[in-house]
Amino acid sequence: MHGGEERAAADASGRRMAGAVFAVLLAAAMVLMRIAIPSGNAADAAVDPDQLWAVRVALEIVPFAGIFFLWFMGALRAQVGGAGDRFVTTVFLGSGLVFVATLFGAAAAGSLTLIGEEPTSRTTGRRCPSR
Repeated sequence: MHGGEERAAADASGRRMAGAVFAVLLAAAMVLMRIAIPSGNAADAAVDPDQLWAVRVALEIVPFAGIFFLWFMGALRAQVGGAGDRFVTTVFLGSGLVFVATLFGAAAAGSLTLIGEEPTSRTTGRRCPSR
């Protein structure tokens, strides 16, 4: 293989890996949130305190999923490079940024389920005094 062909193969495998990791992380976050929120009307349902770990883990996964998605989008844009219209590739990347912003906003809204949780100190694990 020539240097350009090796780089193209490495870029293609990087794109596939970034896309697959994004898909797995986002699916895991969605499944964990679904485990924690009971079926029925989610607005009226209270999250079981024993299931708050699932919400917490899902919220910790979302930023990594967003990073892998942006990496995937950037790699696709780099692949198209000069072959595609610069405007179209910029709109493509911009729509990816909007998707990640929406994903992070949804994660922030999902974190509202943790508000009722008793605050604890990360270092000692004891409850924090009420203010």
